[in-house]
Amino acid sequence: MKQILKKALKKSNKSYTGERQAFFDFIVKNQHFTIQEAQEKLGISRASVFRTLALFERLFLVKKIDKNAYEFNNPAKHHEHLKCNKCGQLFEIDDHTLHSQIELLCKKYNFSHQEHQLIIYGICKKCQERD
Repeated sequence: MKQILKKALKKSNKSYTGERQAFFDFIVKNQHFTIQEAQEKLGISRASVFRTLALFERLFLVKKIDKNAYEFNNPAKHHEHLKCNKCGQLFEIDDHTLHSQIELLCKKYNFSHQEHQLIIYGICKKCQERD
């Protein structure tokens, strides 16, 4: 994983630092994370989190899921998400039939598909049981 970061930074003429590596390791380890979680677990300032996330987004190392949730951008593992409106937990959906339906829709409308992101918002089982 170290080489992925070094290669991406070198390609964009950005320097490799231990802080960037720690952040990248955190991203790879944690499937989904928020800005606050990154700040707390890494012990860095909010400004550093925003700057590093912006850089990693430009380098396609991380992608934003919604307004405050991010994940490691692994093109080999495309998936969709369910997000609980109460606790904020994200669940991954890896359903090939869903992807097939998206491809069929694009074909039906003669639409050149480049990328997509699907998030279904609702209430998770645990939060439903608490109510």
